[in-house]
Amino acid sequence: MQDLYSQFKSNRGERTHLYLAFIFAFWILVFAIHRFIFLTLNARSMGAEELNPFQLLQTFTHGFSLDLSMAAYCTTAVWMILFAFVSFPQSFSRRWANCLTALLILSSTILAIGDAFLYPEWKSKINSMVLVSLQRPSEVWRVTAIGQFFSALLLTLLLSAFLIYLFYRLQKNIQPAVSRPSFRSTLFLFIWPVLLGMTARGGLNPTPINVSRVYFSKIALLNDAATNTAWFFILDLSSNGKFLAGNNPFSSMTHEEAQATLLSLKQPRPLEKGQATRVNILRKAQPNIVYIVLESWSADLVAELGGDAGITPHFSKLTKEGLLFTKFYANGNRSQQGMASIFSGFPALPLVTITENPSKVKALPRFAEGFAQSGYQTDFFYGGNLEYGNIRSFLVANGFQTITEDDQLKGLPRGSLGVADGDAAPAYAQHLGQLKEPFLSAFFTLSTHAPFDFPEGERFTWSGQEPAYVRSAMYADEALGKFFATVKQEAWYENTLFILVADHSHPSYRPRENWQPSYRRIPMLMLGGALEAQYRGKTWDKVGSQVDITSTVLHQLGKSSDAYEWGHDLLDRSTPSFAYFETNRGVGWIEDEGELVYDRESDTLPYNTFADKNKAQALKRAQAYLQSVVDLYLKAKPSFSQEIKPAPTVPL
Repeated sequence: MQDLYSQFKSNRGERTHLYLAFIFAFWILVFAIHRFIFLTLNARSMGAEELNPFQLLQTFTHGFSLDLSMAAYCTTAVWMILFAFVSFPQSFSRRWANCLTALLILSSTILAIGDAFLYPEWKSKINSMVLVSLQRPSEVWRVTAIGQFFSALLLTLLLSAFLIYLFYRLQKNIQPAVSRPSFRSTLFLFIWPVLLGMTARGGLNPTPINVSRVYFSKIALLNDAATNTAWFFILDLSSNGKFLAGNNPFSSMTHEEAQATLLSLKQPRPLEKGQATRVNILRKAQPNIVYIVLESWSADLVAELGGDAGITPHFSKLTKEGLLFTKFYANGNRSQQGMASIFSGFPALPLVTITENPSKVKALPRFAEGFAQSGYQTDFFYGGNLEYGNIRSFLVANGFQTITEDDQLKGLPRGSLGVADGDAAPAYAQHLGQLKEPFLSAFFTLSTHAPFDFPEGERFTWSGQEPAYVRSAMYADEALGKFFATVKQEAWYENTLFILVADHSHPSYRPRENWQPSYRRIPMLMLGGALEAQYRGKTWDKVGSQVDITSTVLHQLGKSSDAYEWGHDLLDRSTPSFAYFETNRGVGWIEDEGELVYDRESDTLPYNTFADKNKAQALKRAQAYLQSVVDLYLKAKPSFSQEIKPAPTVPL
C-alpha cells in the first residue's frame, strides 16, 4: 500500500488532480464557515422557529448544492491556470494557482461578512447594488455605525487571514512534482472541465441549478442562509448585466400582451348608483403643498394602522386632523426608489435604480418643475447629505429650485448622518416661513435611518425586537409633534396641504420578510388648513402606492396627470385599486381581492392569498406591470420636459 501511495505521489498528473480535488473540498469548508458566521451574527433577529437546531442544520444540507456549484466555479479558475502552464514546472503553475485561490478566498469572505452585517438592515442577500454604494464611500461611512464598520472589517481580515493560512498549510501536503507531465496525465486533465462544468450547472437536469433548489423554509432568513453568498452575488451581477446590455430579464409575455394587460388595469371600475366619481378634499384652489417624507417608517409604527400604541403618539394625534390612507404601500426598499416614485410617479425597479442613471432621470416627468411653471416656489430640505443614491441629482432634474442640506445648517449639532430630526424640524419650520406663497416644499426626515444616533436616546425605551429603530421612531415622532405645534401658529398654515408619507419601510418589532406585502405597508396622511373639514379624522381604504401620489395631487388641483402613466388618482372611486412593489428578484402585487409575490428566478409564488379563480389573472397583471416598467426603463431617454396642464373635461 505504501508503495502504491509513493507511486501516486510521484506522478505529476495525479498530484495535479489531487490538488484540484483538495481545492474543491476546501471551498466547501469555506462556504460552511461563511454560513455559520451568517447564522451567528443574525441569531439575535431570529425567533424560536428559526433557532430550531434542525432548521439551522438544514441550511447547511439544503445549501450544499449551491456550495458545490460555486466550489466548481472557483476550482475551474484554478484549473485554467494549471492548464495554461501545463508545460511549465508545476511549482510555477502552483504558485499562481495558490495566489488566485487566496484572492478568491479574500473576495468571497468580504462578500460573506458584508452579507452577514447588512442582512439585518437589508433583509436580503448582498447584491450588485452594493457596488453602486461603494462608488461613493463617504455615504457608506455616514450610514454605518463606527463600531459595526470596524467589527466587520476586523472579522473580515481575521477570517480571511485564517482561511488563507489554513489553505497554504494544507496544500503543502500535496507537493508539486518535478517530473515533466506525461501524455496520460495531461489527457486526464481535460476531464476536469467536464466534471466541474456539470457540477457548476447542478448536474444533468434540463434546468440549471437556481436558488429555488436550496429554498426549504417559509422563513426567508433560513433560505437566505442556505443560499451561497458568492453564487448569488454573481447571479445578480449577471442579471444586472442584462440591463446593461439592454435586455429585460423579467419578460414573461409578448410586448403586445403586456400592453393589453396594462390597458385592462386602466379600465374604470363600476360605481354604486349616485356615487360621486372623484372626491375633492381641498378647500383652497391653489394651496401650498408640503411633503414630509418619513425615513423608513413602517405601518407597524402607527397604532391606527395596526401597530402597537405608544410608539408614535404624535402621528396618531395628527390622524385625527387628517385623511389617513390605510392600504398604502412603498414601491421599493431604498430611499432613492421612494423619491422617484413620490416625485416622478415612477415605480421602483428590481436590480437597478433609475436615480443612479442621470441620463434616464431626464426622461422622467418633472413634478416640481411643473409647479414652478405654474408660479410655485419649489424647495427641498434635508438635515443630511443627498449624495446617497444620487438623490440630489434627481431632485435638481425634477425641478426643485432650492435644496438645503446639512452643510447649510450652520450651528446645529450633527450625528453621523447629519442634523437629527429634533434640530432639523424646527429649522425647517422657520425655513417654511421664509418661502413665497404658493410653494411646493419637501422635508426628508433622517433619524429613523441606521445608525440611529439621535440625541437623548436614553429617554426612549423599547424592549421588543429592533429596539434602536423603534426608539428612533419615538424620537422622530416627538420632533414631528413639535414641528406641527409650531407651524399651526403660522398664517400660511391655513392655505397648506401636508402630505406625510414614508420613503420605504423597515424591519420592525413584528417579524416579517421584506418581500411580504405587510412589510411594504407604510403610512400616508394628508392634513393641514387646506383640507376640507369633512375629511379630517377620516380614513381612506383604497389600495394604492407611492406612484399614485402625483396623479392624486394633480387632479385635486385641477391639473392633468397624463405624464404619470404608472399611477392613478386614489381619490377617484372609478380608478383601479392595486399596488405594485419590486422584490429584487420579482414583483409584489396587492388588490382588494388578495396579495401575491412572484419570484422570477425560481418562477414560483412564495406568497399568495388570491382565490384560485383569481390567481392566474392577478399574476399576469403583476408580471405585465413589472415587464413593462423595466421595458420603459431600458428605453428611457432624455426626450421631453413635463409641464402641468389643465385637466381634461372628459372622465379619466
